[in-house]
Amino acid sequence: MDLHMVILEYSDRRMERNIPLLKIEELDLGTGFLPTDVRELYTDKHLDYLPQLTDLRHLTSLQLRNRAYHEDEHVYVYVPLLHGAVNLKHIEVQVLSVDIKYLLEYLCNVSPGGLTSLAFVGLNYPYKTLLKEIASIISPAPLLGHSWWNLSFTETSVMEGNHYLKDFVAHFPDLQYLACPMNTANFELFKTYMPRWKRLHTLIITKGNFPDHVPTTVNVSAQLDARDKAKEVGETKWQPFSAHPEISRVSEDGREQAKDRARERGEKIRKGIAEDLFKLSRSIWLSRPGRYKGEPLKYVGLGYRVYRWVLPGPGEADGERRVEQLSLDEARTFKEVERALQISPNGSW
Repeated sequence: MDLHMVILEYSDRRMERNIPLLKIEELDLGTGFLPTDVRELYTDKHLDYLPQLTDLRHLTSLQLRNRAYHEDEHVYVYVPLLHGAVNLKHIEVQVLSVDIKYLLEYLCNVSPGGLTSLAFVGLNYPYKTLLKEIASIISPAPLLGHSWWNLSFTETSVMEGNHYLKDFVAHFPDLQYLACPMNTANFELFKTYMPRWKRLHTLIITKGNFPDHVPTTVNVSAQLDARDKAKEVGETKWQPFSAHPEISRVSEDGREQAKDRARERGEKIRKGIAEDLFKLSRSIWLSRPGRYKGEPLKYVGLGYRVYRWVLPGPGEADGERRVEQLSLDEARTFKEVERALQISPNGSW
């Protein structure tokens, strides 16, 4: 049974019993239940069925699971069905297709100060027609004047190169929460943009070209590791853990210990990356003129590992801070981390 049939049946029973409309605040619609265009049988008029389920003025969060595994299965959201959602604050989609572009255009116009949170998965698409359509959407927010506070996306397949940072993310000075993939070039580019984000308190790097045995988990890249490697063993060329002689040239019995040592070293480097970002953020924060300096980074996530910048404790020197890794339960409170753990439940922590 499709969404419109469920709603119409519910609406008939609701009116029979004189029950008021629902006031749904969070709506999650998946495959087979997306708000698509439905026509009346005899008049061919568009059927405005979604407002018969709930008063859309109360809707603050909308999730549309609009990914299709085959080209002939893809359906488009009918934007007018959501014209009443004028108080929406958060929207999450899987595919940035042209219908979602139109929806964002409408929502950005009707609620320029209300809709502040956008999340999209940006999965790899199995067919070419939609991929061409998506490639034309350079900026997921058609109006660069719109102020996004929270942005979250886990793949770069919809945008090549650095476009998602340069042409999109960099335009929003009010950004507070950013979750996105990064390779080494993007990482360096991000650091140059940090001074413009006075309110950015959380960065979650969802995926990158950092070698690890766990998918969607950021570890450490060859470029970022080179300096640390040279300091430790005097080498100038880095090899990923899987090709590291510490693992490949030992007996079978010793490989687990070698992997443990490599894992510990990887954790040390990951923690170092987080610490460098915290220090850079604090340096930028302290250098800002005026009384209001914004706020420095509080959380940095690398895959499913999340770190925080801890204030000095009892007995510690004034101004001395340290990087602390959150527990797994604490890290799961970040939606991107929860998604990564669902993909890789057996990953080492």
